[in-house]
Amino acid sequence: MKKIFLTALIFAVLTPLHSSFATPTQHYKKLSVSSGYLNSANSNRAIGEFMVEVNDLYGLAYEKLEQALGLKPGVQTFIYDVVLNGGYIAGVFDYTTPKFLLSDQINTTFHEFGHFSRATSLDIPVKFKGEYTSFFPYFFNYFTTIFSNDSNTRSYVNRYGDFPDVAQDFFFSSGGLNNQTYLSELVVENAYLTNSHPMTFFSYLRAKSAAAGYIYSAPGQDLDVFDAEKPEKRGNDIMFMVEEYRKLGRNIKTKDIKFASNMAVFASGSMYAYLWSIYQFQFDRSFKMKPFEIYGIRVPDTSVYFNPSGISYKVSSGYRYDQEWIFPVSFEFISKGESAYEMTLGVYKRFSELNNSSLRADFLISNQGEMGGKIYGEWPIGNFSYIGIGAQRYNTKTLYGARNIPWQMNKNTSYNEFWMQLGIRY
Repeated sequence: MKKIFLTALIFAVLTPLHSSFATPTQHYKKLSVSSGYLNSANSNRAIGEFMVEVNDLYGLAYEKLEQALGLKPGVQTFIYDVVLNGGYIAGVFDYTTPKFLLSDQINTTFHEFGHFSRATSLDIPVKFKGEYTSFFPYFFNYFTTIFSNDSNTRSYVNRYGDFPDVAQDFFFSSGGLNNQTYLSELVVENAYLTNSHPMTFFSYLRAKSAAAGYIYSAPGQDLDVFDAEKPEKRGNDIMFMVEEYRKLGRNIKTKDIKFASNMAVFASGSMYAYLWSIYQFQFDRSFKMKPFEIYGIRVPDTSVYFNPSGISYKVSSGYRYDQEWIFPVSFEFISKGESAYEMTLGVYKRFSELNNSSLRADFLISNQGEMGGKIYGEWPIGNFSYIGIGAQRYNTKTLYGARNIPWQMNKNTSYNEFWMQLGIRY
């Protein structure tokens, strides 16, 4: 397995030297209001897409502030970049260090929503710290503390009930880290379609390296040892996950989680596309990050997820036929644990003759023949607004469905989500 990923790592490092950036299919960003934001929706998908829109706003604000200050490319803009991102750079793997601006807010709040949504999906009462029982009040309150150390103490979820089995308990413990991985996927997918500001790299990297970050931020702690009698020594999410893996009969330790997290960072083409875009950004302040492509094929990205059945890797790529047709593809498999794998095949179509309306459909199938999928259409209203309608089928017998299903009471194994959203294009 290590040989396979060493090959993937070499491929990810070398192929950008012979490739070009993707040309964006869409040429606009969005800010939306969605029915998926409602408490009753409990939608990981919707909140994740909201976080990507916030990340895009950060890129816009970054540009506007630089223009307002009248900075000249070179030493002035370099200092500007260091000042705005220095807090994150100084503590990239240290979760106890306050992070500036949005890389912390996006990651921490979506991480906590991962815990929150897994409990809520089973109708187990749960609250964010501060006694918030819904996401957005917690999100905006967290924003008010982001420049103070208090932000580091406002980032956990309390539950008031027991899970029906160890597997569901594991989904709660791993929900935060899985959400951050999911966020890194959404950020790259957004860049693939529209491009992204180079300095959104720090939100991406923190999401991508989340599991390793947890481990590096606990020096001296043996996260493989769970002390049920001493709650103050239980460490962090990793310790709970390792203990629950033990109960599930999985021989998965902290070193396995750290290796998988680091592999996902370095065996992803977008990591190098971001670094290249930051370099180019120092000379061309209009430069944007776009994933690398080779003859229309996107250089793959690797994501790591933690499931009761074991650690899985998801490899995502796609083929861009032209500026109107894209065919996304991904393959996820358990690398350590109980064997399972699944594939997602998609199609994205932009209708330039209809003011850049778009339609996307994804079909998921597992090695056991279990299925899921999504369809979403978006239509402009004038030049600066749009309406979107979508539906998604979740199946808990798939890896993706089990991690993200909004509701699963009464032992339901499937759920259909429908949503509508309105927003502006800019």
